[in-house]
Amino acid sequence: MTKELSAITLVNPFKILRSEHHIPNRVTDLYEKIVSEGIWSVPLTLEKKSLVLMDGHHRLQVALMMGLQYVPCILLDYSEVEVYSRRPGLLVTPEEIIKRGLSGDLYLEKSTRHIFKEKFICHFPLSNLKMDQAA
Repeated sequence: MTKELSAITLVNPFKILRSEHHIPNRVTDLYEKIVSEGIWSVPLTLEKKSLVLMDGHHRLQVALMMGLQYVPCILLDYSEVEVYSRRPGLLVTPEEIIKRGLSGDLYLEKSTRHIFKEKFICHFPLSNLKMDQAA
């Protein structure tokens, strides 16, 4: 199920804490796609208390490269999300993800998998994310 939400929060990308690394080639491809469309269509998902990134590490890097002042985000609690490791033997729990985000001891890229009850979409023109309009 895909759902466009009104509960999107605009967050300064520099306040978002990563929990894993990204793949540079994936960022380049995604950057080109977003710029060509001129629209930000998939919000980042963040743990609502810590602002640790659950999903969207490549999109966050694109936002930083573009110099966006704000990026659309969904703020969730881990009680609403399933998480597991994509790498055998790697400890992946909500507590460990938040700990790594807060400490900067990042997982390797694509180490975690977050399962959301819905697929989130949004529709923000890039020009709106560059303007000083969010709280």
